[in-house]
Amino acid sequence: MEKLLKPTEVAEWLNLNVQTVYAMAQRNQLPNKKIGHAVRFSPKEIKAYLGLKEF
Repeated sequence: MEKLLKPTEVAEWLNLNVQTVYAMAQRNQLPNKKIGHAVRFSPKEIKAYLGLKEF
């Protein structure tokens, strides 16, 4: 099972502000999963969405 990333990890990975990551998730500009009140991200889904093979 793949480890889901926290918004802070995605922000660091993509060199974005954490608030930008939350805003993009809310506008469905980044694929995300809601687990209770938490937002988590699949690295595989983000890579596919952004068209990345390796980051």
